[in-house]
Amino acid sequence: GKGIATSAGVLIALTPWGFLMALLAFLIATSISRYVSLGSIMAGIVLPVAVWGRAEPKPILYICILMGTMAVIKHRTNIGRIIAGQEPRIGGAKSKGEGEKTCR
Repeated sequence: GKGIATSAGVLIALTPWGFLMALLAFLIATSISRYVSLGSIMAGIVLPVAVWGRAEPKPILYICILMGTMAVIKHRTNIGRIIAGQEPRIGGAKSKGEGEKTCR
């Protein structure tokens, strides 16, 4: 959540093209799978490839490789939950107790 959003802000400044390609990958993967974490992982994979393909300066490429790698590493537990079928999907049913907060 917060890490990906912060990274997006940095990417807009460093490489608008890389940001757009990562955003496109995120939107496509998330809309097909309905897993936000899968969209984040795909964005992390596409980002350095897109930046490399545009022949951006090497320091920007290295930063994007680091950012993409961190996105995948940070979502490794989500990968396990996706494989196990336990990762919540966008628009999926809420688990018991979720959303039952009341004011007292």
